[in-house]
Amino acid sequence: MKRLTPRYRRWLVARAYSVAQRRSRANSFRVADIAARQEDLIDLKRRLSALPQPQYSSGEWINPKGKKFERVSLLAPTELSISSNYSECMAFVEELRRTTFVDGRYSGPYARKKQARFIADLAPVEGMSLDGALIIAAEFDRIRRVRHFRPSMDDAKWQPAIRGALEALGFYNLIEVSSRTASPEDDEYDFGLSFVPLVSGHQVETAKAKQLLDALKGAAGDAPNYRPMYDGLIEAIGNVRAHAYPVKPRGGLFPHFPQWWAAGAFDPKQRRLHVSVYDQGFGIPRTIRDKTAYAPLFALFTGGGTDAERIAVALEYGKTSTGDAGRGNGLWRMAKLIDECPGSQVRIYSGRGMVSYLGPTNCDKSILPSEFCGTLVHWDLKLPEPDMEE
Repeated sequence: MKRLTPRYRRWLVARAYSVAQRRSRANSFRVADIAARQEDLIDLKRRLSALPQPQYSSGEWINPKGKKFERVSLLAPTELSISSNYSECMAFVEELRRTTFVDGRYSGPYARKKQARFIADLAPVEGMSLDGALIIAAEFDRIRRVRHFRPSMDDAKWQPAIRGALEALGFYNLIEVSSRTASPEDDEYDFGLSFVPLVSGHQVETAKAKQLLDALKGAAGDAPNYRPMYDGLIEAIGNVRAHAYPVKPRGGLFPHFPQWWAAGAFDPKQRRLHVSVYDQGFGIPRTIRDKTAYAPLFALFTGGGTDAERIAVALEYGKTSTGDAGRGNGLWRMAKLIDECPGSQVRIYSGRGMVSYLGPTNCDKSILPSEFCGTLVHWDLKLPEPDMEE
């Protein structure tokens, strides 16, 4: 037998050590994946227990070959609005996430094969706010991207006004619908509003934020205080990368999809401009909870304060932990826009807190019945009459 040279022997030992390290890291990643999934599943069950029971209906459907299969529909609430019907809307969103990422209901390369056809049905919806439409569009968009399929919309039984509003907001284009059962010509409504179609991005994309702002300005006219609105919008979108999606170990029950969505609408009679920005991240209270800059302020509250109190502190003091120039006072910039437009307000939903800021001496804080599905910032701006504009 040929004897191993010292150099070759050292190489074999180094290779064995390297392989052992790679296997150890792989095993630790698998353990982290399992732990993260278990943690997410426990959190999901806790959130669902605090919400109303999701509503379902069942029936049958016939595939192109003539075979009959069960049809299961997850029914949306009659009022799809976060501000007026929070619990039922969150129950629908959480159940949609559970059926998608736990049960694997939807088709695509990563979904389980099911004989039954599962549908998220918006037929019961009779009323819908901008925030409700934005959140549902974001959920459908994430499902499409993660599950890698273009959904078909059985929307013939939806309310025509709901279809028309979703069409005007660009809902069907955003989720790249492959087919529809309703005709778009049937949904030509005069809502008395100028809609700004949905915009979505991955990082802090100034061009897309500018595109959204220009569209809002085109819908509302030459509104005053252009720069504060622009700064507030950029900061809200920048919050996605700076705070909403921090680095975490691989795995988990739900894919943390680092995306933001925004939309708007203008009511010319009331001269009110609505702008909403939404992300599916961890939320403001959770990401600033352990930041040293806020520690002295949180110490003033019992137990570190509620989620609403943490948001209010961030809104008032506007600290930041990123260290990036221009990122400081981000939430304060959102409030500054309200200060310069009397009669306006900004609402922030995140964690289990909701803060409504109406002015320097008027900041309402509420505790939500369950944790919100990300962070939502909604501006309701009262614009002056045309002869008062700059």
